Amino acid sequence: MKMGMKITAGKQNAVTFKQVKMLIPNFKKGVKLGFEQAGASHKRKLKEDLNDKAAKKGRIYKKRLRGTLVTHQSSAPGQTAATFSGNYEEKIGVNVNGGDTMHFGDNAEYAKKLEEGSSEVAKRPSLGNTVEKEQRNTQKYLGTEVHKAITEK
Repeated sequence: MKMGMKITAGKQNAVTFKQVKMLIPNFKKGVKLGFEQAGASHKRKLKEDLNDKAAKKGRIYKKRLRGTLVTHQSSAPGQTAATFSGNYEEKIGVNVNGGDTMHFGDNAEYAKKLEEGSSEVAKRPSLGNTVEKEQRNTQKYLGTEVHKAITEK
């Protein structure tokens, strides 16, 4: 999509053009701040959902964790994964690249397998579930921060 603008001749051209040029960096600043807030909110929500044992509907089994036999309830397919060792939770990350992009993901070696599923494991789209749940908050953060940035004096 291409955006453009036409300014016709008049006394206010110089003032108008200067004001419009000032909007661009302020807009990007607002998007960056909105992304930072949204990213922090995504991380909080994912960690909360990973640790919500009452919401898990998968099978219950015994497994060793650091030498101790513990009872664990897994998540069901389609649910946010159930945390076990804490490795997945520790590897959650957000990276904001200025006002251009926000990356939300997990660097645990099995994160992709959980998110997309495999022949061994049905998918547990934890990141996707979080993004879906956080859509309204993301819109709110971006709208608020862009508005503040472009209206600041």
